[in-house]
Amino acid sequence: DHALQDSQAWLVFQGPTATTSPSTDTFDINRLLPDLNELAHMLSQSDMAALDLYDQLVQDHALDHIDAWAPLNTAMNDLDFEAAQAALQALLAPTQQTP
Repeated sequence: DHALQDSQAWLVFQGPTATTSPSTDTFDINRLLPDLNELAHMLSQSDMAALDLYDQLVQDHALDHIDAWAPLNTAMNDLDFEAAQAALQALLAPTQQTP
């Protein structure tokens, strides 16, 4: 019982680390492009399945902890597919530029 309390106290003291909360500096959007392109298509069709796909992406990649994704998170939480589409396009814009 004391060992568990000690472990919990140690975890609270340590706080979040770089391995548990990705930053925008290290996040590679390119690895998500297939899913994000599918999400964009679903949003353009007002397909409610977009919510499930987005929830899975958030869960798998902790997107809700990355500041640059805040507008998309807000729009998806508000079920505002038009705003979500615009926020997603803004996130994808750097990947669509040609050198």
